[in-house]
Amino acid sequence: MSNSLSDQVQCLEVKAAAEEFIGRRWGNKMPKGTYDKRGRWFPALDETRDCCHRIRYPSASWPYSLLTHCCTLTHVASLYNVNAKSLRDAVKVLNSKLSDNGKEH
Repeated sequence: MSNSLSDQVQCLEVKAAAEEFIGRRWGNKMPKGTYDKRGRWFPALDETRDCCHRIRYPSASWPYSLLTHCCTLTHVASLYNVNAKSLRDAVKVLNSKLSDNGKEH
């Protein structure tokens, strides 16, 4: 058997991450977080990753800086603990399948 159990689990994680990323990109899924009284969005503790600490802190002028970041491929890859390139490749495959399903024959 050429695929080890860890390879299969990693493949499932990449697929789940790709589905999550596509959902966030299209607004069908939202990252976990809350808005404060001033309308600024902050990620929940289990959504926060190291990559979030490099993003501008939300302000009145930029209330969605972290929300926007939490919808990026880099963040979702970190959230699911998968390689960003593997995730990007999986997203391309899923997007092509989605566009093929939407075509009329």
